[in-house]
Amino acid sequence: MSRARTRFIYFGYRGAAAFLRAVPGPVGRACAGAVALVAWATGPGRRAVVASNLRRVLGPDAPPATLRRTVRRAYVSYAAYWSEASRLDARDPAVLGRRVVARHPERFHDALARGRGLILVLPHVGCWEAGAVWAAAQGYPLMSVGEALEPPELFDWFVETRKRVELTMLPPGPATTAQLLDHLRVGKALALAADRDVVGDGLRTEFFGAVTRVPAGPAVLALRSGAPMLPVAIYLEPRGRFTIDFPPELDTTRTGNFRSDVARLTRDMVAAFEQMIASRPEQWHVFQPAWPRDDAEADG
Repeated sequence: MSRARTRFIYFGYRGAAAFLRAVPGPVGRACAGAVALVAWATGPGRRAVVASNLRRVLGPDAPPATLRRTVRRAYVSYAAYWSEASRLDARDPAVLGRRVVARHPERFHDALARGRGLILVLPHVGCWEAGAVWAAAQGYPLMSVGEALEPPELFDWFVETRKRVELTMLPPGPATTAQLLDHLRVGKALALAADRDVVGDGLRTEFFGAVTRVPAGPAVLALRSGAPMLPVAIYLEPRGRFTIDFPPELDTTRTGNFRSDVARLTRDMVAAFEQMIASRPEQWHVFQPAWPRDDAEADG
C-alpha cells in the first residue's frame, strides 16, 4: 500500500471520528448509515467477502434474499458501531448506564472475586467499547491487544482514542504476553477479541462447520495464569443502546496435557462465539475473509 494511500486512510478515520463526536447521535448514525449503504452498493469485492462469511453463519439453506439482506444490514450495523464508538467516554458512565442492559453481570463479578483476574473473550460483534465503559464503571478498566495497522500512526491513534473508554491497548508481540500475565496476577481483567487469526499462527478448529484458524492466546493465558475465561458480547440496540451478554464461564480445568487443554478450551470458546454470532449475524463485523478458501462468490 502506498504512503499516500495509508495517509489518506489515517486522516479519513480521524476526520470521520471527529465529525461523529461533534454531531448529535441521531445525526451521526444517519450519516454513517448513508455512507455504509454507498459502500455496500459500490464495493462488490468487499461485499462478496462479507457474503461469504455470513453464508457460513446463516447456513447453506438460507435463501439468497436473506443473505443479501443480512449483508446489507451488516454494513449498516458496522456504521452504527463506528458512530457509537466515536462518542463513548468513560468519564460519563452515568449516561451510558441509562443505555445499557447487562445480562448475568454476576458472572463477571463472581469470576473477578476469585482474585486471579479475568479473561473476557469476544467475537467482533456489536460495540465492545461500550463493554469497556461498563467494566470501568464497575471498577475494572480493561486491557486488550490491538491488531497491527498501517500506517503505524493509525494504531497509535486507536490506542489514544481507546483511553477515553479506559481501555489499554497493547501491540501484538512476544513482550505483550508478559504484560497480560502481570495484569491478571494483580486481579485485573483482559478483553480479547478472538474470532480472527490476525497474526497467522492460530489454532485450527471448526467454526460454523468449516475449519479455520483462531487465536489460541486466550486459552494459553487462562491455563498459564489460572484466570477464569468468560465469553461476552456487546450488542448494538436501537437509539444508541447496548446489551451486554455474559454466557456461562468456560471450563479452564487443567488435565495435565497442556496442548490438549488449549485445543479443548479454544473449541469451547469458538462454540460460544457461534451462538453469539448466530443470534445477531448482521452485527458480526468481520469484513475480511474468516475462512481460507479458493474463491468468494458475490452476493449479487
